[in-house]
Amino acid sequence: MKIADVSLFFSTYTVYIPKLIRPGFDVSITASILSAPNTVVVTARLLSTDNATALQASSTINPGKSTFVLKYYQIIRKWFPG
Repeated sequence: MKIADVSLFFSTYTVYIPKLIRPGFDVSITASILSAPNTVVVTARLLSTDNATALQASSTINPGKSTFVLKYYQIIRKWFPG
């Protein structure tokens, strides 16, 4: 097996998420699958302060593509009191 053949087994991706999430504002999470042997299922989950799932969304992404996994959900204040 050549070194070039081994590199085909690795997946490369990027995930973009806001640094700060505030109640009352929209949130968007984007994933880009730069390389992968197959399609990839990406799940984004935001937890409230009591570790309950506040928002969850999944998306199937083909290699070489980007998509919103969780798009423009308004963060409700009750999930993140403070």
